[in-house]
Amino acid sequence: MATTTSQSPLDASLRRLLAVIRAMSDGFTPGTQTPDVARELDVPEAFVEALFVSARTRGLLKPNYFGRGRLRWTVSATGDRFLESGESHATDSPARS
Repeated sequence: MATTTSQSPLDASLRRLLAVIRAMSDGFTPGTQTPDVARELDVPEAFVEALFVSARTRGLLKPNYFGRGRLRWTVSATGDRFLESGESHATDSPARS
């Protein structure tokens, strides 16, 4: 019997979020950039926050630390695979902030 990957109802929205984050040269800062991303995706800010939590929990994002304790999130290797193939197989432990 073949194993299939469960699709989440959020997957299409997660792909859109990851594409936007991938296009950000310095990565995504939740809170500060949430309104801009919400406008770009044409969704409420609370939905961007929910997508961010889902993406981070699934290992689709990785933290990048900049000077002065600044933290920005970028698409992880798992997130890249998710965007390319439409599948999410988190192999690493989710990042903790």
